[in-house]
Amino acid sequence: MSVDIKKDLESNLFVKYEGKLDIDSSAEYGMAINDAIDEMDNIKALILDFSQITYIASIGLRVLLELYQKLNKTCEIRIIKAQPQVLDVIKMTGFDKFLKII
Repeated sequence: MSVDIKKDLESNLFVKYEGKLDIDSSAEYGMAINDAIDEMDNIKALILDFSQITYIASIGLRVLLELYQKLNKTCEIRIIKAQPQVLDVIKMTGFDKFLKII
């Protein structure tokens, strides 16, 4: 599994991952993002590119919830380019109420 994480000059953290966010990958995905967050002093936005995520299980949603709980007072979390089937799960579970979907 490879999580591609990049930081820009405006203190945005971009995360891209390809595959499924399920029991096999969610923990490593979350740890990679948390490690990157811990290395930055001030994050303006956490931008999660979901263009290559084909499935999200409840454990993947839990990672998103934990990120929100950790960062909601300090930065915005955005999900960009989500596949329709993944976007449906995010909306059905109400996560679109506290995560910005672009």
